[in-house]
Amino acid sequence: KLTKFHLFLFLSFIFNIYIFLVNYFNYNSTRGTDYNKYGPYLDFYTFGLNTQLQEQGIGYFWFISYVSKLKVNSLKISTNFESLIYNFGIQVGNYIFFIFGCIGIYFLLRYLKVSRNTSLLVINALAIFPPVLGARLILKPEIMMFAYLPWVILLIYKFLDSEDLKYLYLSIPMVVIVVSSKASLALMLSM
Repeated sequence: KLTKFHLFLFLSFIFNIYIFLVNYFNYNSTRGTDYNKYGPYLDFYTFGLNTQLQEQGIGYFWFISYVSKLKVNSLKISTNFESLIYNFGIQVGNYIFFIFGCIGIYFLLRYLKVSRNTSLLVINALAIFPPVLGARLILKPEIMMFAYLPWVILLIYKFLDSEDLKYLYLSIPMVVIVVSSKASLALMLSM
């Protein structure tokens, strides 16, 4: 039986896909902030080009390159599509991180006994919140903090409530990925 929650969930899904498509078709992520700084990572992981890499973490850039490779066949048509391949990888990869973070926020809010509809309303508000929207459009690993932080907080709450160490063990991979990706993210997580 379909309830109001199911209808709201479906409308939230449509709303988020609409926001993604509007951004995808109207914004070229290869012209975004710090693309010149981080672009060599995509060249290295997508095409194997030797370039100097200077940041500390590579997981985020490897993932974006992996998503970009899903469209590499477009280069058989024309080499002019390279920026479109990177744009696809950046926006779809960041959107995957965004969805993972939104699911974490939903479960965190539900754990804190926030209603399902309010939780979905928060997620919909985040879809159009300018800093989060900007993080989804540019090539920067900060979106990983959005993706993993709600899960880490949820696991810490569960550990504190149950004193079961498995929750701390489950949080370790996410903490390590965030901490090793960029020093500023490690600093944010430690606070």
